[in-house]
Amino acid sequence: MKGNGYIYFTHPDGKAVSFASALWLIANAMVIPSGDDLFGGTQTYRVPHV
Repeated sequence: MKGNGYIYFTHPDGKAVSFASALWLIANAMVIPSGDDLFGGTQTYRVPHV
């Protein structure tokens, strides 16, 4: 299954982000986890402050 069951999109416009692009953004720290998961993980990534 593409995306390992995850759907990646931008907020607030809801534009889709491909799985490969999302992994690249995360791996290169272009987006960072918000830590908003109930169990210590994250469901949301954000652009870090410069």
